[in-house]
Amino acid sequence: MKENGSVLGMYQNQKGTLRADKYQAYANYITKFIQEYASRGIDIYAVTPNNEPDHASYDWPALPMSHTEAQNLVANYLRPTFDRNGLDTKIICWDHSYTTTNYKDGSYPLEYYQDASALAATDGSAWHWYEGDEEVMSVVHKEYPTKDIWFTEGSGGEWGFPKWNTAFLNQASSVVNITRNWSKSIIYWNLALDQNGGPDYYYDVNQHQDSTNRGLITINTDTNSWDYNVDYYTLGHISKFVDPGAQRIDSTSLDNNIETVAFKNPDGSKVLVLANLVNEAQEVKVQWGEQSFRYTLLPESMATMTWNGNQVGNAASPIWFNNLESNNNFAAGEGASVATTDSTANLGGSKGIMLTTTQNGDPGTDKQCVIISSESGAAIDASSYQYLTFSVKDMVNPKSATVKVTFVDENGTEVSSWSHEKTVYDNWTRIWVPIAGDKGFDRTRIAKIKLGFYWQGNYAVDDLAFVGGYSDGIPQMNGNLVTNGSFEDDGSAVPVATGWNFEGGTPSATYLEKNSNAASGRFHLVHYSADAHDAYTWQTIYNLP
Repeated sequence: MKENGSVLGMYQNQKGTLRADKYQAYANYITKFIQEYASRGIDIYAVTPNNEPDHASYDWPALPMSHTEAQNLVANYLRPTFDRNGLDTKIICWDHSYTTTNYKDGSYPLEYYQDASALAATDGSAWHWYEGDEEVMSVVHKEYPTKDIWFTEGSGGEWGFPKWNTAFLNQASSVVNITRNWSKSIIYWNLALDQNGGPDYYYDVNQHQDSTNRGLITINTDTNSWDYNVDYYTLGHISKFVDPGAQRIDSTSLDNNIETVAFKNPDGSKVLVLANLVNEAQEVKVQWGEQSFRYTLLPESMATMTWNGNQVGNAASPIWFNNLESNNNFAAGEGASVATTDSTANLGGSKGIMLTTTQNGDPGTDKQCVIISSESGAAIDASSYQYLTFSVKDMVNPKSATVKVTFVDENGTEVSSWSHEKTVYDNWTRIWVPIAGDKGFDRTRIAKIKLGFYWQGNYAVDDLAFVGGYSDGIPQMNGNLVTNGSFEDDGSAVPVATGWNFEGGTPSATYLEKNSNAASGRFHLVHYSADAHDAYTWQTIYNLP
């Protein structure tokens, strides 16, 4: 069925992709697999077309598949075959790491979803933890919020993170951040292996030599006993307490050394998982509405807390850092200039700033950037919030760009990172960046925020705020409860509406929205058809009486 005639991803210098004439046969095979399991009382919840499609190895079975090949397989063969056979099994794309050689930072599902037929035929994306950052799952979720996300493989072994200390710290952080970034599941690869790390593929093909893989438990076949591994405990901190159907609720990590995730179970009980990633005890304050308690986390440890009851009081509402309406608390970094300008971001008012950079390259922390202080000029306590969010209009990069964000506390300590989300050329885009949490950085006293850009040119910036999550909106402005006020109409329209498709075959047909990057809700629309035309937008309104 494969181009190279081998189960291996690469064989005799040829990649083992699926032959074009075997797509239907492969769809039939997957369908039969589901039916046969069902006949034995086992319902298959979901399938992925293949495991790790960007992996083509000479020594491992694999079915490499580009996003365009997967679009064709799922939209034209797999989903139609499921439908003909009355199967409601979910189809999930990707099933690979957060970043890979050919698909950086979650780009595979983003490109895959741009095909309307594949998008409609697919229920979501699946992820592994071997490369990259969990936050790319949030980027994909933000662009396609109706498509679910599952974490489907994380394995332990001496090949990656050795037992206990190193593996514990990595996995403790992973299980917290996987669920913080929209995943509906956490699946470890091996439940149980023997004292030789088998049975597995490498163990079998290497004449039963020791494997370096590790299960949640190790079963000693010589003594008929077993041992619990580090993987058992890191997964157990969530799996033992979080029930099927639970919903993740907001929680705040005070720094990168204490990470948290919280859930509400179907019975209303709450679960809080904490991971202390440094080799020293740390005291935390857990606040739930107006109620709170303190707890000391042991060095390099995890803790899970559960409770019942109704919350008294509310969580912190979003607050402005600077909406840039009535102050000049900003300055230009080296190689840049900045000035007040009219803003059509339509979130925090009508004013913003225009940053002009005059050179290319990594801005570091002081170059090609705007340096923004708070509205009052005093440091801001952001310890109750998870994200900095701001609006940016990129007038430089048709292919989009990321933003270098540097947080500066009152002591002058600086922490920088690039945004995972990207700008959209000549359109206002809302960016969310996790608030810095490195040890030694005081997020209770954030004095300045620097926004820098790699490529020289003009960037409009507006409405910096601290929020708890993506869905929190921003602070109200002058009593306006609507957080995205209108369609944009500021002369930024282009002759050809990029990212949009024609409904029919001629230029007179109606445009349909196809640009997933237009997540901020503001577009310049031009209707080219003589027929009736429906245009849809959304508004989020908070705190109605």
